[in-house]
Amino acid sequence: MYDDYCFRSRNPDQVALKVAEIMTAGMEAYIPNSTKTFSLPKPWFDRACSMAIQTGNQAHRSYLASPSDLTHSTFIIARSHCTAQIRRSKASFIRRKESI
Repeated sequence: MYDDYCFRSRNPDQVALKVAEIMTAGMEAYIPNSTKTFSLPKPWFDRACSMAIQTGNQAHRSYLASPSDLTHSTFIIARSHCTAQIRRSKASFIRRKESI
């Protein structure tokens, strides 16, 4: 069956193209094709949240690299700021959704 179609030619390039053609046709026929749509899992997450997380991560790395009272308190402040920023962004998003 495939011999007649794929291997009729003695040119390896043509044979490869025919085999690829058969494989593509088989995949298109038997592998389901679908696209998924999704909404963002955190629609409230904005640039301010991202920046707060980056600042917190940098403070944490600084504390791990050089543990001291100063770097620890800087990390705690950055972590608190990050938590507060995320809370503000969520609240702002909820207010905007409710006003629509």
